[in-house]
Amino acid sequence: MITNTGSDASVVRIMITNSFSFETSTLAEGKPDSAGRVTFEFPLSEATLATIETGVSVAEDKRIPIYLAPGYDLEITLNASGLIAHCEGKGSEPNNYLAKVNDLIRTIVWAGGKHINKRDSASFFHQLDSLDLQLRDFHHHYIDTVDLAIEIADLLSKRNTVSVLYLKQNYEWNAGARNGFKNRKRIEAIMDEIPFDSTLLSYRVLEYATMLHMNMVLKFHVSPRKASQEEPFSEAPAPEFAIDTKIENGEFSPELKTFLKAKNIAFWLTAKGITPPVDSLYREFKKRYPNSSYLPSLNKRFDMWFAIAPGQPAPDFSGNTPDGKKISLSDLKGKIVYVDVWATWCGPCVAEMPHMRKLQDRFSKNEDVAFVLISVDEKEEAWKKKIAGDMKGLGTYSIREQKQDGGSPFQKVYQISGIPRYILIDQAGKIVAAEAERPSSGDVIAAEINKLLNKKQEG
Repeated sequence: MITNTGSDASVVRIMITNSFSFETSTLAEGKPDSAGRVTFEFPLSEATLATIETGVSVAEDKRIPIYLAPGYDLEITLNASGLIAHCEGKGSEPNNYLAKVNDLIRTIVWAGGKHINKRDSASFFHQLDSLDLQLRDFHHHYIDTVDLAIEIADLLSKRNTVSVLYLKQNYEWNAGARNGFKNRKRIEAIMDEIPFDSTLLSYRVLEYATMLHMNMVLKFHVSPRKASQEEPFSEAPAPEFAIDTKIENGEFSPELKTFLKAKNIAFWLTAKGITPPVDSLYREFKKRYPNSSYLPSLNKRFDMWFAIAPGQPAPDFSGNTPDGKKISLSDLKGKIVYVDVWATWCGPCVAEMPHMRKLQDRFSKNEDVAFVLISVDEKEEAWKKKIAGDMKGLGTYSIREQKQDGGSPFQKVYQISGIPRYILIDQAGKIVAAEAERPSSGDVIAAEINKLLNKKQEG
């Protein structure tokens, strides 16, 4: 039972997050009664960390961490801030611990009403050292006074360590995003502190899974990916295979090695779609780990990419022009369509626009080719101002995506996780490339379009 949920809590959910895919799922959901109480009863096969979420939309720092295990019978009382005030019943010990830790972290993170990431470096690290000390002192005091199972105490202690590292990494990562990652060595030094512990994954310690993900991106993927783009004709192994080999030969536990191998496949699938190296690694993973808990997520992602593989019908999408006219992909059937997914705030997107203009000029006299610029901007005015300025005349059609219930069906079906993104569709409305060449490739993308035009003439 959860009590004192607050008058604005129209719904209360118990959620868990997949450490691999970061997808959330609902263990239980209910509507509080007039007294602000809601009761849940649900099956649970294993112990896990989860979160309580009150309301329809919950910010990340408002999610309340809890520890659940089969057989627990908890009564959780929330305070006026919507956080845990006290827990009673079977399973209360680890949850009262988490409630106190959450309070300590929030007090430091929001000291003086200013988020810790907004502070200067000296102030940040002073506050972080203070938090680390407070967490250690609290942990030792709690386990000395409360009967807490050794394995649970060990898990909670490790979570404290990871929470401090996560704040440190997040601070440096945000600083790096602002300065072109000139602090990369400091970020990597923090990553070297990350404990490789599969129990943190199995208990769904989200901060840990996030840190491992960022670790892989920076240490394993960024440099190889850059090299593969700069040297496309290199005889070196494809980066997908090179990283898999590095993981295979690394000193990781079998559980963590499986996780990292699956993460590598997921990364390249997101970055490139289904390519021969990705497909090969995927098939090998299925053969080697047929019962892996990561396979359902990988299978789902592959199925979604297969839906937009070359030769598949291109899923329809639509958007509005600046004057409110609706344009759909289906309106352009019979034409070759080159789609540019962009946003005004995306530097690489904007940098491609002069090349887009040159590409468009090459086919300006051919009515069988349409260039569709689809913006994912949240701010309509910023988009309108940009396309009326230095982008005036770009695109056969310039539209802004239509969202539904705050989500983007277009981005979901086309597996768009980053921009710019380019898609090439033939005259029959079928996918030629869901990850097409950029305009800056010049003759390369022009040759692809000409190939489709010649095919029509031959037909």
